[in-house]
Amino acid sequence: MKLVRSESMSVRDKVARARAELAAALVERDDEVDVVLTALLAGEHVLLVGPPGCGKSLLLDGLLAWAGGRKFSVLLTRFTTPEEVLGPVSLAGLKEDRYVRVTAGKLPEADLAFLDEVLRGSSAVLNCLLKLLNERTFDAGDGVVKKVPLKLCVGAANDGPSRTRVRSSQLSSTGSPCGRPWPRSARPPGASGSCGSGTTRRRSRPP
Repeated sequence: MKLVRSESMSVRDKVARARAELAAALVERDDEVDVVLTALLAGEHVLLVGPPGCGKSLLLDGLLAWAGGRKFSVLLTRFTTPEEVLGPVSLAGLKEDRYVRVTAGKLPEADLAFLDEVLRGSSAVLNCLLKLLNERTFDAGDGVVKKVPLKLCVGAANDGPSRTRVRSSQLSSTGSPCGRPWPRSARPPGASGSCGSGTTRRRSRPP
C-alpha cells in the first residue's frame, strides 16, 4: 500500500485523500480508517479488536507511509520485559553508577507505534506504558522527564478485555469493539470473523 502525500495540499485535503486511499486498499474497513485518522488528529490512541489477518497492522503501515516518521512495533506477551519496549539499560552508564536506558529504536523515540496483543502484556510493561501513552513523557532513568514524539499508538488484540487475564482498567487507553465480518471475497487466507475498533477512553484508577 503506497499513499501519495502532497505538501501543497491543505490539511483537510491531505486527510481526505489519505482516507480515500486507505479505504480503497482495506475493503470494508471505512470505520476503522476513520477511527485511526481521527485519533491521529485528536492526539489520542486506538485499540483494535479482531482475529489475526483482518488488516490491523496493515492499516498502521499505510498510515505510516502517508504520515512519515519512525515506527515501533512489538508483540506483547506475559513474558515481555520493559527492556523490549523502552530499551535496555546502558552498560556504560552502570559503570559510572548511572541507571539510564538506551532508547534508540524503541517506543520512546517512535512517531507511530503498534502494540500487538496489548491486553496480554505483563503488569510491568503496562505500568511503564501508562505515563508514556497518557502524558507523552518518558524518564530514561536520569531523572529528566522528556516529551516523546509519539503521535499515535495503535493497540491490537485478538480477544476482548473480558477474555484475557488483564483487566481493561489497567490500560491507559481502551476501546469498545464494534465487530463487522470481513467480506469473504476480500478475506485474506486464515482470516475469519470480525475486526472491531474503538476510540480511546481514559480511565481513572480505582481509589
